[in-house]
Amino acid sequence: MGNQREDSAVVSKLARHARPYGHDDVRASIRYALSRDRLHHALLLIAPEGSGKLAIALEIAQTVSCERNRERRAEGGDFELPCLHCSSCRRMAKWQHPDLMVISSQKKAIRIETIRELQQKVAFQPHESPVRTVIICDTHKLLLPSANALLKILEEPPTRTRFILLTDREQLLLSTITSRCTPMRLKPFRFSEVVSFLSATLPQYSEQTYRAAALLCHGNLRRALVYCVTEDGEDAPVLSDIPGEDDVHYQDHLLLTYFDVLLKSRDPLDILELSKDIVSQDCVDDFFILLETFLRQCLHYRQLGQCEALPYRDELVALANATSVEDICHVIMICEAFQLKRVYNVKQQLSLEVALLEAGTLLWRSRRR
Repeated sequence: MGNQREDSAVVSKLARHARPYGHDDVRASIRYALSRDRLHHALLLIAPEGSGKLAIALEIAQTVSCERNRERRAEGGDFELPCLHCSSCRRMAKWQHPDLMVISSQKKAIRIETIRELQQKVAFQPHESPVRTVIICDTHKLLLPSANALLKILEEPPTRTRFILLTDREQLLLSTITSRCTPMRLKPFRFSEVVSFLSATLPQYSEQTYRAAALLCHGNLRRALVYCVTEDGEDAPVLSDIPGEDDVHYQDHLLLTYFDVLLKSRDPLDILELSKDIVSQDCVDDFFILLETFLRQCLHYRQLGQCEALPYRDELVALANATSVEDICHVIMICEAFQLKRVYNVKQQLSLEVALLEAGTLLWRSRRR
């Protein structure tokens, strides 16, 4: 919406991989509420990136519109999982159903024009399904005017319309919006769950590969797929169409650049240039998650003399051998503090530069000892 071509392109790319995995208790509770007509008209799914928010939102829409479920309901039965074979389920899976509306944008903000267009469309009754489903991806990207416009819709919701808001940054939402939704929190996938997912999805790789990818992804299944590499460290060819793969590999490039600065050039100006690239690519969170993961692996290596088969093992070992355990712990604390404060820091690039320079200075000093 807003720019409809852009939105449909973004969503269709995501939808190819939007298949529910895990969260069985949450999904079952949603079907139970649907069967008793108790599911609120506005849901807020809160979960880290890659936790399956979009997949569950799509499943809710399919559950209500599934032709077999509608037959069960006419006979007084409860909702079950969508059949995925009827015309309604197949069209929703392709994002082509008239009663499934999605707001998604690659840009940094969702503008008020998009919400106004939504308001006009939901004024009409659904075409085929008992309930129209509106999914808003990255709800935290709503600008203040667009958030207020959405608030008015939620306060006086149109009939036979359900809104599903998705976010991984609840703290950026207006409290008035969250108060008008039923929040549902999804936990990030555990290490064992990611390993099971990878072994079932990509059975051609080794257990060691799955474990390394699960360690890197922090519960993000999309990242886990991208990081599922072959034994000799080359990218798995099956991953060529995974959404966001280029973004993830560019984040890897930025991390390698930071390692290069730490281990070789030791030039603060290089860190300032790197921080500009990180902000311009809008990957600050992912960069620090990766950095913290590798620092923890440095600790593991220092203490046990071994580490998982990660893509940057050589850089990791070199950094671990050149840095004290105390200073590695201190840098991890810098990463954690930055991530906690970043949401409330207006001058994002300045705070990033300070954090990277502080970490770099600490590691350089440790190497001189």
